[in-house]
Amino acid sequence: MIPFLYGLVCLIWGSTWLAIKFGLVGVPPFLGAGLRFTLAAVILWALVFFSGLSPRLTPRGRRAALIAGVLGFGVCYSLVYWAETRVASGLVAVLCAVAPLITALLTVFVARTEALTRRKSAGIVIGIAGVAVLFWPREGVASADTWGLLAAFVSSVGAAGNLVAQSL
Repeated sequence: MIPFLYGLVCLIWGSTWLAIKFGLVGVPPFLGAGLRFTLAAVILWALVFFSGLSPRLTPRGRRAALIAGVLGFGVCYSLVYWAETRVASGLVAVLCAVAPLITALLTVFVARTEALTRRKSAGIVIGIAGVAVLFWPREGVASADTWGLLAAFVSSVGAAGNLVAQSL
């Protein structure tokens, strides 16, 4: 069951960039991102409600969850959706693949909660290279919109949301 679920997560996550591109047909980018995550929130809260689980967060935990959500989803995906109106979805995927590197650097140098081992470094580099090989668009970076490239890269600020989420 675990290999199936892992494959399902990879399929869904890997197709996100192309799905965003198709979803933007006729829908403004910020509205598209907002609708996507509103629907996701409703589904997740329904799962929590019907499972009988009771998420209990302290005021500090709620604040951390809000910051993680705003950075990790609000800012990050608003920029991704906007970037995909200006840049090929494959290029956006490649630029967003640096988020694990940013997360690793933040945990090492800012939070000081983990060490960056050779194994972790190799995993990050191989992951970024794999995304680049799979998704690098034929037209490359030279012909891409500068603001779209910048938005896609800056969307990696979602990595800061990951760091805040660790405190939950």
